[in-house]
Formats: sequence, C-alpha cells, structure tokens
Amino acid sequence: MVAIELLNELKKFIENVVEEYVLETNNRETKKEPQVVVGYLPAKGESDIPDYPYVIIRAMNGVDNQEKSEIKINLIIGTYSDDHEGWQDTLNIIQRIRQRLLEQRTLAKKFRLELPLEWELFEEQALPEWNGLIKTIWTIPQPQEIIEKESEYFGR
Repeated sequence: MVAIELLNELKKFIENVVEEYVLETNNRETKKEPQVVVGYLPAKGESDIPDYPYVIIRAMNGVDNQEKSEIKINLIIGTYSDDHEGWQDTLNIIQRIRQRLLEQRTLAKKFRLELPLEWELFEEQALPEWNGLIKTIWTIPQPQEIIEKESEYFGR
C-alpha cells in the first residue's frame, strides 16, 4: 500500500515537471510531452499513444531496518530522435526531474528522498531511441511493532 502510494505521488510530481515539454515521438507526425507511467509501458497495440517519449516509474526493491524503511525506485527515461544529438532530450528530462526532486525532497508530507540520487545515460543506445535512468531511494513510513501480552501469545 505505502509503496503504491509513493509511486502514484511520484507520478503526479513528474507529470508536473515534464508538462509542456513537447518532444518527438516514434510516430513522425506527432509530438507530445513525455507520458509518465508506473510499472511498465502498455503492451504494443493496447494504446494508440506513441511510446516515446516516456518516464517509467518502477519500484525495484525495499529494505526495513531498525531505524527506517526504504524503497528504491528507478525512473527510466526514453526519448526518440533521428538526430544524433537526441541524447540531449533524455539528459534534459533527467536534469529537470533531478533539479525538482532536490528542491522538494519530501512528497505528500511522508516520503523523503534520500541522497545520493544517481543518474546515467546508457552507454549503448538503440538509435533513434535514447535512454537514461535516475536511481532514487525513498524513506517511507515504517509500521510500528505490535507487542502482544504474554498471556495472549501463550494462551494463558
């Protein structure tokens, strides 16, 4: 529940960051702002909306320890450009998101972005598709332990 809530809050946040940033798509007649999806892109044929450009928000793993609970979330960025400078579109999206996350590290008053925040452009690019990644770590609310009375536990 908490992880899904964080993913949805992050989706709203990123949609706000990339709105009005219109880029080429893999349909030459169309330009649009990046679609922001949680999890995975829709299967081919399920949507008429071109896949590119996009930001995919994907939960990778989590950890609970004595002090806090954390979830690692990757933001996968994809743009499309026949131009050999197309990597710059991906980098621009990465930097827009990075800047806004660092300016506002708390979402919904309960999810905190922890540092380091890492980003990368993939070394291998499948031209004309350009891809990059932002790796984030979030502190999330930790459930409080419920201590049972000994009599409830042992049935006395």
